[in-house]
Amino acid sequence: DTTSTDADLAEQRRQDQRVAKAPVLTGSGAILRSLELLGITDVFGLPGGAIMPFYDELMSADKIRHILVRHEQGAGHAAEGYASASGRLGVAIATSGPGATNLVTAIADAHMDSVPLLAITGQVFSTSMGTDAFQEVDISGVTMPITKHSFLVTDPAEIPGVIAAAVHVATTGRPGPVLVDITKDAQQKSAPFLWPPDIDLPGYHPVTKANANLRFFPVVVTHSHCAQHSTRRSGFNAVSDNAGTGFYVWLLHGESLNQGEVMCPGKTFQPAPSPHELLQ
Repeated sequence: DTTSTDADLAEQRRQDQRVAKAPVLTGSGAILRSLELLGITDVFGLPGGAIMPFYDELMSADKIRHILVRHEQGAGHAAEGYASASGRLGVAIATSGPGATNLVTAIADAHMDSVPLLAITGQVFSTSMGTDAFQEVDISGVTMPITKHSFLVTDPAEIPGVIAAAVHVATTGRPGPVLVDITKDAQQKSAPFLWPPDIDLPGYHPVTKANANLRFFPVVVTHSHCAQHSTRRSGFNAVSDNAGTGFYVWLLHGESLNQGEVMCPGKTFQPAPSPHELLQ
């Protein structure tokens, strides 16, 4: 097809022009520049061998503040707290091997609590991967079940697009942690810095609005004798009727919640789903 061939050639020429005009940065410089373009102002971390090229670059940063911690787990939880308190993305930085695995608890916690977290870890040289090199751990594989996505970067040219995609995934839909693992040679080598014009990830289409067909009920937690008393029961019925909506009633026994009953307008007490079923 001549038309498609001409369009492809034109697109290739535009791409070549972008590459020719793009500044050439080291991979570590690309990480820093990407974070700045994304509006990141605070990061938490602990230096180590495999992430040291980025820390060398971070020394010259004037838009990003680095908060030094005494343990990588502290960096992860501090980034979590920062995200929860500010509503912004939390960023934690660690080196390879034990430095990266020390982030796992914080990453898992962010995953369970839907906290937007970007974990950037250094990795051994790409030529050393799979050789049981010093402080080599497949951290992208380790964290796969507890992240929204994990990236492994071995080419410095991929860093801007990967960082932009990671932040997009971490902060859209249901927020959560994303890990970007970058080899040391990718941080040291240079490549044209090409910022992606937009983020279009195949297969990633997060839901941003609730299903209009779903019905949501408030939850009332009360003591058993309160719900069993006939006067209180009629009171619950009156509240449900006046509010025009139902609500779940779970009964409190000591320190545990038992399966309770559901109140619906114009109806009496009915068996309610368990807390586990309600959260499905």
